Amino acid sequence: MISKATIIGNESGLHARPASKLTKLASGYESDITIRYEDKVVDVKSIINILSTALPGQSEVVLMADGSDEEDAIFSIANLLETELGE
Repeated sequence: MISKATIIGNESGLHARPASKLTKLASGYESDITIRYEDKVVDVKSIINILSTALPGQSEVVLMADGSDEEDAIFSIANLLETELGE
């Protein structure tokens, strides 16, 4: 298992459109992938879970992945959260 702290770069946070991009990317990996924000830990492959956390823009989160492609998953998802969710 590996983890990485990152910042949500989208000023609007993870509302429906960016959450959809995130879950679509995460679903392409075999690893179990979660995101921790404050006291919540949720499955990144579930858009309902992501939306329920109401992650605000510029918030710090910790990504965690466990599986055969965990390093690729963490790198790609962190990059998406930091830079590719702009609107």
